[in-house]
Amino acid sequence: MNGIKIVVDSFSAHFSPESQGIRTVANNRASWLSLFISGCVVALFGSAIPVDAQISLHKLEFVKDPVLSKKLLYWFVASDKNSSPRRLFPSSNSDGVVSIEIPEQYSKSGSYLKILDVLNRKIAKIPIIQKQPRIPFGPNLLRNGDFSSSFDNWQSEEAGLAKMQQFEIPQGASGTLGKAIQLRVYAVDKEGWHAQFFQNNLDLKDNQPYTVSFMAKADRVRTISVDGQTDQGDFHPIGLHAVETLTKDWKLYTEVFTASDTVARHSRLTFVAGDALGAIALSNIKLQEGRALKTVGENLLRNSDFSDESVSWAPFCNKEADAVFSFPNKQEVPLPSGLFGKVFRVEVKKVSRNYYDVQMAQSKRELKDGESYTLSFWAKANKDRAVIAEASVDGENYPQIGLHKEVALTEDWHRFSYSFVAEHTVLNSNRIVFFFGTAPGTVDLTHVELHSGVENSKKDGMTEEPALALNDSSFQFAETLQIPVTYRGQGVKQATVYLSSGGSDFGSRLLKSTDYGVVRFNEVPIGKPLYLTVVHGDKKAAFTRTLLTNSPRTLPELDIPSNWTRMKVHPHLTRNSVHPLIGEWESYAQQETIIGQQFERYQFSFHPDETGTLEVAAFKKDSETQTGVPRTEPFKWSVSEGSQRITLGAHIYTWTIQKLEGTSQLTLKGDNGKTYVLFRN
Repeated sequence: MNGIKIVVDSFSAHFSPESQGIRTVANNRASWLSLFISGCVVALFGSAIPVDAQISLHKLEFVKDPVLSKKLLYWFVASDKNSSPRRLFPSSNSDGVVSIEIPEQYSKSGSYLKILDVLNRKIAKIPIIQKQPRIPFGPNLLRNGDFSSSFDNWQSEEAGLAKMQQFEIPQGASGTLGKAIQLRVYAVDKEGWHAQFFQNNLDLKDNQPYTVSFMAKADRVRTISVDGQTDQGDFHPIGLHAVETLTKDWKLYTEVFTASDTVARHSRLTFVAGDALGAIALSNIKLQEGRALKTVGENLLRNSDFSDESVSWAPFCNKEADAVFSFPNKQEVPLPSGLFGKVFRVEVKKVSRNYYDVQMAQSKRELKDGESYTLSFWAKANKDRAVIAEASVDGENYPQIGLHKEVALTEDWHRFSYSFVAEHTVLNSNRIVFFFGTAPGTVDLTHVELHSGVENSKKDGMTEEPALALNDSSFQFAETLQIPVTYRGQGVKQATVYLSSGGSDFGSRLLKSTDYGVVRFNEVPIGKPLYLTVVHGDKKAAFTRTLLTNSPRTLPELDIPSNWTRMKVHPHLTRNSVHPLIGEWESYAQQETIIGQQFERYQFSFHPDETGTLEVAAFKKDSETQTGVPRTEPFKWSVSEGSQRITLGAHIYTWTIQKLEGTSQLTLKGDNGKTYVLFRN
């Protein structure tokens, strides 16, 4: 193997005689990424405290899996991307619980807690949900909201080709006073607002919270829009726009908003009905100043108690596994006390390499981005084991939409409840699914329910969950991703690479000369199909890759078609000519250089043009808080035939590279007695 000689310019101090007495320990430098811990929703309560007070209002609690790396860092990130200092993840208390205080400025919706597994370069991201305080309701601001005076104070409007008639229904929704009205749409055009029903001259005030509630149903499943706007001038919005899905049954719908840009006595509440033909019924409409805590709403799942056995559910077993599904009677498997219906039982006789090869799902559920939901169910097993509960899109690759929870079952019935915020949903194409292929054995389920909102109170039989589970499955995204892009075996430049996965767009990167044919992305999911497109001029080449758990930073090269023309490449950078030292090497796993009250982590980047950079990140010794911005210093290097020696500053080092379970380890041994160990995947 060729040796390498490095001529170091500005960073010789790191390897000079003044650094005597430095000792080494293991670690990795930190550059940071976000990952969602599926199913973890943090609900916050409390009085407002000025931001400059810099005190903690709340705590997060975790049960940390003991097999996780001991090198974890955490920090908070606000919705405006400002972040707190990075700190060492605390140790567990005597009960095995880790407690982290949330600074006041991050105790609000839109903020996140991020946790970095330093050794494995993966991150967990926990959204923080701030519960709004309850504000008592005022009187109904709508006139004749119960339609007891027929259509008084209400108006309908048609425009374009839309046609709509309104009818009075003598009896309103069950349990309500007054009457109901029906809007029947006979014709529509491309604009839904061409058929609408509204009330004008409402006196709303800026920055005040309001709650709109109403009962509604339709002659088939369809949507209706509810909007707040001015009733004059440009009819601009004032803070309310919601789309509700109606069914054939009466249901209560509630929307909370804060009014803005209002005009005194000239606000309007509008129901937009022109999106589809058919009939809509409305009853008991209210608009009240105030805000209530949003508790769980109706159950969104059908046949939750399995009284109709598999109706609405889809049990599935891949041919590589073996499982039997059944609905035993009450004598065979007694239900939890006070419950009715049946038990769904799966007996897993053989597992495959994929936990999802044995599953049960209910599809075509309507969930909305940004809305909170609570999944609850009763479950037990014939021995201690785990199952996985997930919310995902019911389509290609089944991307998760906010919930992926590993549930620990015992031989006794327990009620489990998990809240989450839906993300990247698809209209009428979401599902709740249970995966049983984690281990052989028998699992029993009953009363599986999905409610809108967050479940705030403990119910009888619910397992206590004082802390969020933090385990290896929580870290589902890679910190960084590197992908070689080649053309006829040479590294590409001046081409653009696009990346998407699970309905999320991870942006694009233009390959520059300094990238040396390697494109890099952040925040990339592990174990999910990745869709990459290389674009050069009017040419496109599509690739599908999957980032493996045991190699969360690299992918096989993207070799674009050889018949493309006018490609720009690095003529000296080919698959077969890259020197083994070229690339990035980092100090972790066995090295962490401690100097006084701080330690430093190094990243060497060797480039094919015989230049390089050294990045040095400093951290406080006790808290692992990063001190300042990492320093980047250039150097030059050249290959010396027949030698395995390199010069670093005032010292000579020998170097060796060896493979360790998919990771390359570079060991530098100096004539000053110091050893540096660097790694890359």
